[in-house]
Amino acid sequence: MKDYLDVVYDKKEKPFTSYPEQLIAHLFDTSKMRKGQSMLEPGVGMGEHLRLFKEMGLSVTGLDISPKAKIN
Repeated sequence: MKDYLDVVYDKKEKPFTSYPEQLIAHLFDTSKMRKGQSMLEPGVGMGEHLRLFKEMGLSVTGLDISPKAKIN
């Protein structure tokens, strides 16, 4: 069975945007998160949201079924 993280994205057809940063900032603010809080993210995939929550000052832990997931 192919790992779901083996998907290859075409950067020309679907370029990266600032959406992940905007989403995490919105969730951080509306959920009244504070620096130093702990957070568990199930299904981290490529880890971009986990990294952004960490950059916002949270102590993060991630889980995923794929051994290729970026949980650190």
